[in-house]
Amino acid sequence: MERKHWIKHVEAWKESGLTRKMYCQENDVKASTFNTWVRRYRGILFKENASDLVEIKPKRSREIKSLNSRIEIAAGGFTIRVSEEVDMNLLRKVLLMVEGL
Repeated sequence: MERKHWIKHVEAWKESGLTRKMYCQENDVKASTFNTWVRRYRGILFKENASDLVEIKPKRSREIKSLNSRIEIAAGGFTIRVSEEVDMNLLRKVLLMVEGL
């Protein structure tokens, strides 16, 4: 029951166009609890869409540097744009962080 209750709140907030703070004030919701459920909701969406993701492994790192384009990664409400100069270690850390949300 509690999970459904909070998911409805998060979805209503996303549709409202309000900031989190304003939504919480208008709906008499404790902000810290709401923020926890926003993070959980993102994790739920990510897990639901994880089967749509495809792992891409380059043969050599030189191939990545030779690309003259950008890569866009969209998952769980996030879009990450990566240029050819990307630090692969930083990108790996960012992707692991997004996966944990």
